[in-house]
Amino acid sequence: MESLQKIGKVIARGRTAEVYTWSENQVLKLFYDGVSLRSVQKEHEITRLAHQAGVPVPQVFELIHHENRYGIVYERVIGPTMLQLLVTKPWQVRKLSRQLADLHFAIHQVPLEGMPSYREHWLSDIERVPNLSPEVKARLTAIVNQTPEVNQLCHFDFHPDQVVFTARGPLILDWMTACSADPSADIARTQILLTIGKPPDASWWMQMLANILGRVAHHYYQQRYLELNPSVTKEKIQTWLAPVAAVRILENIELEAPRLMKMINKLLSG
Repeated sequence: MESLQKIGKVIARGRTAEVYTWSENQVLKLFYDGVSLRSVQKEHEITRLAHQAGVPVPQVFELIHHENRYGIVYERVIGPTMLQLLVTKPWQVRKLSRQLADLHFAIHQVPLEGMPSYREHWLSDIERVPNLSPEVKARLTAIVNQTPEVNQLCHFDFHPDQVVFTARGPLILDWMTACSADPSADIARTQILLTIGKPPDASWWMQMLANILGRVAHHYYQQRYLELNPSVTKEKIQTWLAPVAAVRILENIELEAPRLMKMINKLLSG
């Protein structure tokens, strides 16, 4: 697992990792110091299983250890992300948002054995959320416990920047948060990412654009998804929004935290 090869230049940065050139047809996703080996191994294994099951994901290769950081070698994928297309061609928002829903629905149809359940960490995550009263945490925990267990593959970080359009079709990135869960919860997570989420290191102008495009994209995305999957309803998605928002707070995104807290309080006061 030790890296004997010299890494190349940085070609992308995200909240948890940097992506470096590695070889002609490969890249190294090198996670920041502090991301555990267990988390990196989870992403590696789930991506491998998803690829074997026919999910449109980049091919995954070896695990790497480089200067106290862990990484994964992936197939190098070339093409624009869906987010880049939304920003440069906003008139295509309906088409792209419906395609996002098509891809999400396809994920939810894939049976994968041995997937970790969201219940394994959500309950402990809710307990760790700061600035929530014991009463609110108890209500959020009750929602998770009372919702029937549904064991389908869910991504749990699915948004337009995770979809890359390549010569062989769209590929879906970043499977560290994937687990076995209720698709309604996965849809609730994407709703929050589209309507509240902020691109990392975004300028004021990009934040404003993301707010507008995100709301419009969510409308068309949810409309299409509900057409495809009648077992998911607006009511089920609504049920999941408060616990999903609470877990999102733990990601420590300063611009989002006040809106997430407001959402939780509003949902639980109804």
